[in-house]
Amino acid sequence: MIKRTLVPNKGELCILLVAMAYLPGIASADWLSTLNQWGSNIRLGLYTLAGTLGLVCLIWSGAQWLIARSTGDRSHT
Repeated sequence: MIKRTLVPNKGELCILLVAMAYLPGIASADWLSTLNQWGSNIRLGLYTLAGTLGLVCLIWSGAQWLIARSTGDRSHT
């Protein structure tokens, strides 16, 4: 008696991949432009995040500098 698991074997996996390749949504040639758009959006988001973080750090440092100057100590120069 052969034990069956939920994991497909190599033959079943090959048949599944070939069948999925012929599905209209997956077989469209527009998948590369979709990936490019996603990559562009992710890159734009990372640039926005880095710019925001840099601006927050600059404002924080400026606030510390103003507080240090107003109290008379020169700890943050």
